[in-house]
Amino acid sequence: MDAAKLSAFVAVAERLSFSSASADLELSQSTVSTRVRELERELGQTLFVRTSRRVTLTAAGSAALPVARAALAHMRSLPQVVDEVAGLHRGTVRLGIIAGAAHEDLPEFLARFSTRYPDIELTITSAPSSDLERALEHGELDVGYLVTAEPSPLFRHWTRDPLCAVALPPDNRGQVSISALIGKRLIVLDSGASARSKLERVARSAGIRLTIGAQVADPALALDLSAHDLGHPIMPKAVSPPGSPILVDSQGSPVTVSAGLAAQAVHQSPAAGLLLEALKPMVPADVTVPQRATRRRMSGR
Repeated sequence: MDAAKLSAFVAVAERLSFSSASADLELSQSTVSTRVRELERELGQTLFVRTSRRVTLTAAGSAALPVARAALAHMRSLPQVVDEVAGLHRGTVRLGIIAGAAHEDLPEFLARFSTRYPDIELTITSAPSSDLERALEHGELDVGYLVTAEPSPLFRHWTRDPLCAVALPPDNRGQVSISALIGKRLIVLDSGASARSKLERVARSAGIRLTIGAQVADPALALDLSAHDLGHPIMPKAVSPPGSPILVDSQGSPVTVSAGLAAQAVHQSPAAGLLLEALKPMVPADVTVPQRATRRRMSGR
């Protein structure tokens, strides 16, 4: 069993197409098919049901997919582990950040990191928080900045992040009460950033009915819509403009989500560990993940 066979299996499993997998791998379809058949022969199990119209995973194939992804991630990290023992710092780190988020300090932290470790290549992806979390679970990213309703088991450094009522006037304490949202047309981030689910939960507890005018995945788009009088954005502070007033519940407590740096617990490359440490100042507090979060299943959703 080798990386070539595992890569072929994972590519077909993710696309459910031998032709698409061969195009992505830049191999002939017959080569991909041969590698998958060889892997099936080694395992003694059929991994795919193949018909003239479609390809589907068998039960054995579904069980093997997350293990194969993890094995490939482990293989990719091996050269970097050896380099670390030799006192070298090189390789590639794949970083995921929330699309449209105002990570003001991120460029400065990345510039310092690149100056200190010039042989480590950075690959940066922007996407909704839920997509970043899924990519981390699948080994497609090494480090990510997530915003979730509850603490993710992938968090390494995180904090409770308050929601902000971006375009509403604050009270004399610089806050906006949940009751001030009554009758207001709101713009909320979708469940990918978990702000909407938390907001609606608090509103129900207060007996308040919200008016959702728009639901978007990109914080920058929410601000653009607000600038055209299409609603008032409710967003986590981590992705809100500086100075945005904090939203509080009926008891006067901030309405919070969880935000912070996340990474795989296993198969973490030394380069990813270095980047995590370099970005740690982005998170105001270093909080230990609660036991209830670590017990959550980390299967794909």
